Amino acid sequence: MKRLCLLSALLMVLLAGGGCKKKKSSDDDPGFKGPKVVRPLKMAGTWYAADKATLGPELDRYLVLASLPKPSGRLVALISPHAGYRYSGATAGFGFKLLGMQRGVKRVVVLGVSHHHRHRGVSMLRATHYATPFGLLRVDTRLAERLRALPDFSEVAAAHAREHSLEMQLVFLKRVRPSVKILPLLVGQLDAAGRGRVARELAKLVGPETVFVASSDFTHRGQGFRFEVDRGPGESLEAAVKRLDFSTLPYIRELDGDGLLAHYRKTGITMCGRAPTALLLETLQAAGIPVQTQVLHYTTSGHVLGDWRSTVSYLSVALMTKQ
Repeated sequence: MKRLCLLSALLMVLLAGGGCKKKKSSDDDPGFKGPKVVRPLKMAGTWYAADKATLGPELDRYLVLASLPKPSGRLVALISPHAGYRYSGATAGFGFKLLGMQRGVKRVVVLGVSHHHRHRGVSMLRATHYATPFGLLRVDTRLAERLRALPDFSEVAAAHAREHSLEMQLVFLKRVRPSVKILPLLVGQLDAAGRGRVARELAKLVGPETVFVASSDFTHRGQGFRFEVDRGPGESLEAAVKRLDFSTLPYIRELDGDGLLAHYRKTGITMCGRAPTALLLETLQAAGIPVQTQVLHYTTSGHVLGDWRSTVSYLSVALMTKQ
């Protein structure tokens, strides 16, 4: 009886963690051995169409419209927006089209941020799969368990419960790379020493078989966000917003995570994914791989909607090996 109670308690933890659901093996990922613990969709039907018959053509349209130059190197990482696809899907499509063109990619590490729950360190759900409208994405569970044993990694289920920054990347990812394994991480509060430790650990994964995606929107401004950009004499609002957004690029090009965070403290730029982006930059710096940076696409919700009272900015940025 005691053993039965312990097993029941463990099951309750798995079911509660970030809203994960335990499922029997099914035809979705039939090669997976053992019970599946699935992180269900949270944003389907609100941030994007829940019906794959509707969503698929929408994402495919973004991919078709994404005009990319011939790649000049291997894709190492993306910085990708995570708003509803109505707003940022076209921008995200540029990065995911490039990711879909890469050969030999077996794993995608997605670095997100919790908008609803502050936490320390890096959080991973004890999930074997993440749901998408197109089917399940399998977590690299062996790697996840190895990382979870380290001091800066843990599971903070509350950070994942209502979070969209991972989900918006994973749904698009499933459309272009349906068979890759994933490592979804929420990046919380890390001091410089902790960020360095995590970066050095993640740097061991950098290589031809792994692509990183840092999930972030850029400037959030206007009455809805209680932040406004400073405008120079005669400068239009549109130009001022772009200037602030693009002021992050020198730090991205130099793989300077500390510099990006210092720039945030100096300017107040409301870049929600600054923590995962800074961690990505330090990871690539620790890996010692020279990269080149290319802005694939830029827009704002002001451009999309024609309403500039409150806006959010979206950038798709590729970091690629130098030839």
